[in-house]
Amino acid sequence: MANIRQAYPNRFLLANRGLFLYNPDLSSYAYNLRGLIDFALFESYRLDSSSGQWFNEAFFNDNKYNYAQKLLAEADREDGFRVLSLGYAEGPGGDLAKKALDGEQNEAADILNADIREAAELGMVHYISDALVKSVNSYTIDHRDSEPKPPAWGSTLTPPWGKPIAEPRAGIQNIVVRGKEVYVQWDVAHSSARPVTYTLYMKEDQNFDFSQDLKTQAVRAVALHPGVPADYAGPGDRTKRYPYEDKVTGLTSGKTYYFVIRAQNAAGQSDANENALKIAAP
Repeated sequence: MANIRQAYPNRFLLANRGLFLYNPDLSSYAYNLRGLIDFALFESYRLDSSSGQWFNEAFFNDNKYNYAQKLLAEADREDGFRVLSLGYAEGPGGDLAKKALDGEQNEAADILNADIREAAELGMVHYISDALVKSVNSYTIDHRDSEPKPPAWGSTLTPPWGKPIAEPRAGIQNIVVRGKEVYVQWDVAHSSARPVTYTLYMKEDQNFDFSQDLKTQAVRAVALHPGVPADYAGPGDRTKRYPYEDKVTGLTSGKTYYFVIRAQNAAGQSDANENALKIAAP
């Protein structure tokens, strides 16, 4: 991929699946394609090309709550990429699904519409075709929500295989002190209007009043850079491991600070989590 990027610096490059390259549980994470590709395609995110069933729930849960979380965490880094997704109008009602794809209103349309919603919820650019990918259509554009919603938090905590995550990890998750340096860590958030960015709000001496605008209370509001923590990659428990960290500067030694991290989408909408952590600056 590096050779292709070097040979064609002005072309768009798309990588199909290869989800293991973005999963920090696996040794293949060392060969992450971030910085080399423009798009990653999540083929068969929910609806696959099988004629025996609409989708496999366990595989879909693994896609949604495990691989997609980690993939999108990579996508929103500063050298990231856009994630596309592809579903198939096949399954046990394949003929009905293809007719729905062509505009017929039938019971398969609900299956296709759910596919669109599931992908949009995470901010992937979705498309639905047939198993041979011959169907060129505007179905997803015609049936997607026109207005984005504020970001919703996800989690890169690895769930049991085929199971959903227990709960999202909203806002700031950890503060790390390394000598005199302070770092904040957080997890990924999702919105149909990607990319999602993150802002750190800092207040001295007392916690935020969440009934008021954070911007009027904060001594500073800082746009965060989603760096990779040193312990993010590697097998093992992810309970206290997160995809993002950034260094906090400008603190006065001995003063107490409260930190809040909120997510913003490309439409300018912000989440409203009230998770705050406190630190005495070293």
